[in-house]
Amino acid sequence: MSTLKQLRSRIKSVTNTRKITSAMKMVAAAKFRKSLERVHNIKPYTLSAQLAVGKTLHFSDLSQLPLLATGSNAPTLYILYAGDRGLCGGFNTSIFKKFNERVKLAPASHNQFLCFGIGKRAVSFLQKNAAENVVSDLQPFENFNFDDARILTSYIAKLLNRGSIGRVEIIYTDFKNALTLVPTHHTVVPMAIDADQQYTPADCPLIEPHAERLLPQLLEFALHISLYAAVLESDASEQAARMSAMDDATRNAEEMVDGLKINYNRTRQSMITRELIEIIAGANASG
Repeated sequence: MSTLKQLRSRIKSVTNTRKITSAMKMVAAAKFRKSLERVHNIKPYTLSAQLAVGKTLHFSDLSQLPLLATGSNAPTLYILYAGDRGLCGGFNTSIFKKFNERVKLAPASHNQFLCFGIGKRAVSFLQKNAAENVVSDLQPFENFNFDDARILTSYIAKLLNRGSIGRVEIIYTDFKNALTLVPTHHTVVPMAIDADQQYTPADCPLIEPHAERLLPQLLEFALHISLYAAVLESDASEQAARMSAMDDATRNAEEMVDGLKINYNRTRQSMITRELIEIIAGANASG
């Protein structure tokens, strides 16, 4: 049986842990609100970029550009989005499982692949489990931002033009709501164009000087936006996962403190009862 001193020490320790997890929950909640706002703000740009690409392609014949070409047997580039830290439940682990699934399900012709991690946990995972496939001529980013997405887009375009890759998949956590975070994958190269979308001649955009010059830049811009939007989705999902994990940890700590206090009171009452029995027994013996 634990002594009163040991129980007091444990109660103090768990109470301090509860304060830490509660503070981390509030910090994650503040970051989550900012991340969610950025996710909502990027969506109009993503839709506009896709619409512009669709219209331009519909009224031109440039489907063999590297960002659109299909049927290549060149290696696939997998881009993993994970967090920089832990304490967010199974957020990072679910991304790693999704990556392993995608590699196993890849066709035999795509067994050769390259990979690149965004986030310290993704970089560490790939270095341990797929070091020979990690791209070597692009350094990992710190605090991935909009400009970093542009650098990554240019790097992908360079690999496509060289024929080093033929396909690009991003693996990230799709944010549905604070309680629904779905690890998913999305093929960004070749870009998927909605072939069923119908356009009228009035929808034909005015392009200066010509589509052949505009479309490659427009495709890179759409890819740039897609890569950055996935980062924002992943960041919002990470903060939501951390907020939920810290909330669970705080509740568990509260339950543990309650249990320790009950145990403390029982132990204290038992000691008092034993001392009273000893006093009464001593008084009877001397009387």
